Amino acid sequence: MNPLDWPICVQVILVLIALAGFLFFLSRHAFWKGNRPKNWPRVLMYHHIDPYKEASGMNTPPQLLEKQLQYFQKRGAKFYTMSELAEAEPHDNMVAITVDDGYEDNHRYLFPLLRKYKAKATIYYAPNLKDDRLMNELQMREMVESGLVEFGAHTMDHVNLLNVPDSIAKTQILQSKEAVEKLTGQPCTSFAYPYGRYGSAHVKILHKLGFKTACTTKKMIRPLMESPLQTPRVSTNGQASMLQFIISLMNGRYRI
Repeated sequence: MNPLDWPICVQVILVLIALAGFLFFLSRHAFWKGNRPKNWPRVLMYHHIDPYKEASGMNTPPQLLEKQLQYFQKRGAKFYTMSELAEAEPHDNMVAITVDDGYEDNHRYLFPLLRKYKAKATIYYAPNLKDDRLMNELQMREMVESGLVEFGAHTMDHVNLLNVPDSIAKTQILQSKEAVEKLTGQPCTSFAYPYGRYGSAHVKILHKLGFKTACTTKKMIRPLMESPLQTPRVSTNGQASMLQFIISLMNGRYRI
């Protein structure tokens, strides 16, 4: 039977189903959203950098990270720590690498790549995180003394701030700030919300404690000074292709 001979109501239903499917596709993929202005900083989010762990949203193999750094190098990108970015005048090709948690593989595999490509990074350190091996003080000091790395706070125990009273949240934030400053000998003015979870009360706490920037896990790109204590980041994934990575630099998400 020719579809054109179907009852009009059936045709309408099929069109609506097709339209719903198309809209769902657009909601899941980012290629159509267009490029963000070049003078909006690209703040990238990473966790593990380990060739022996499975590539995933939590682990970017160093071989892939090196390709990404080569891409930036060829395009004349300028790398910033988050505290530097907060003070910088907007210009094209600004990049800030951020790495959550403070795993030992950051020193073993990320740090040599930063030195090789003269790139900079901000590492958010949670001193009492028990899930994996963290960097020690000597490793942190070596990275800081290179001028390529700064450390930010990430709470003491990597807690979901929405699951604890504000008083405990403040203690977690303040103690992690003090711990990072003691470990590195440098001021700590950058923060990342564990799990990307936070509320307006936590933004106020950070402001009162003197933080200049704070990163979320929201996948988008926007001017830093629009809301520096709620900075979104570019989504990275160790399984993503370079094409997906390049698309993520357009709008924050790697899906195509």
